[in-house]
Amino acid sequence: MLAPANPLAPGSEIYHAFRLLQARQAIMYHMAKSVFTDAERLRANDSAYQCESLGQLALWLRNVRRVASERTALAAAAATRILRGRTSDYAGGMSAAAAGYAFTAETGLTSWDLANL
Repeated sequence: MLAPANPLAPGSEIYHAFRLLQARQAIMYHMAKSVFTDAERLRANDSAYQCESLGQLALWLRNVRRVASERTALAAAAATRILRGRTSDYAGGMSAAAAGYAFTAETGLTSWDLANL
């Protein structure tokens, strides 16, 4: 009599189900980050638990990680700009300052000198 095959061995149905569960949990772990909206989380939850392909879930996990890191980096950059006082008006202020420097370099007068003429 032969010994029964190991039901937990790679390639078995139990092993496949366990790997699917791990992949789904990994996707939802990253989706729980604050960079995703509630609607995105719900859509991902439905899609992940309906998918039976480990390859597709691995691709989704890679994409979710990428999007999470991109959105986190963008949020950090926006926070840094706000802390430094660089908002959308920053570029306009820099242009105006550059024009003022150009006027002073060309005429030798500052706006104060010009106002007192």
